[in-house]
Amino acid sequence: MSLVVFFVIGAIGYLFYIMPTSFVPQEDQGLIFGSVQLPQTASINETQKLLDKMGQKILKMDGVKYFISIAGASMLGGSGENIGLVVVGLNDWDERKTPNLSLQSINTHLVEGFKDIHEASIDFYALPSIPGVGNSDGLSFDVLALDSNMTTEQFAKMLNQFLLLMNQNKDFEYAFSTFRADTPHLYLDVDRTKLESYGVSVSSLFETLQNNLGSRYVNNITMDGQINKVIIQAEYDFRKSQRNVLDLYAYSANGTPIQVRNFATLYTVVSLTILYRHNQYM
Repeated sequence: MSLVVFFVIGAIGYLFYIMPTSFVPQEDQGLIFGSVQLPQTASINETQKLLDKMGQKILKMDGVKYFISIAGASMLGGSGENIGLVVVGLNDWDERKTPNLSLQSINTHLVEGFKDIHEASIDFYALPSIPGVGNSDGLSFDVLALDSNMTTEQFAKMLNQFLLLMNQNKDFEYAFSTFRADTPHLYLDVDRTKLESYGVSVSSLFETLQNNLGSRYVNNITMDGQINKVIIQAEYDFRKSQRNVLDLYAYSANGTPIQVRNFATLYTVVSLTILYRHNQYM
């Protein structure tokens, strides 16, 4: 009996010795994903043009079976006209028996093949070994700005310095982040003192902006026996430029229309697209 116990302990020790030392070894699931992020002002057509260019190059690589791209969304970068998703399907395992056709090797070739493209940030990654645990393989870090006075520009600068140090560390193959703090936004600066003097409530102003620039559900109507939703929104010609925002009218408490330009100014600011917070930290 004791010999059996010693044999089992020895077998377990041997398995610990020969098994990979990573927490969860990378699994070759035959797929490599890519996150593409162009400058914040890029259009959806520019994004699609770059994705088509990438597809032509990737399909010529050894071990690649198919290529799929989606403009406007990404698993890591969120959504936007400058965002793209890439899916690289690999050949069956029995056709990729040599080391240069392994998933890790092809992933490295993809990274090296697109590192000189300066018009966009392109990052490749494999699926997590355990489905549902994260969006990619490797390690994920959450960087928090504990200083509440830190601006998004300062945070982006420190994050880039952190990524630079990680990429210089030989223990990491490469590190990247989809965080960007240089997205142009239109900022409507409302003089609330003037707004109050005109008798216009803040809610009335916000309703005007939403009704014209966004959209608002009103009610349902029945036409030919079919129920249809009524949604209002200004025609494109009346909301296509910054001037159109200031030309809108908000109504005062007594029903008088007041033009937005009388109590608000509009200018462009640079900030991040989406702000994620953890325990109230940026």
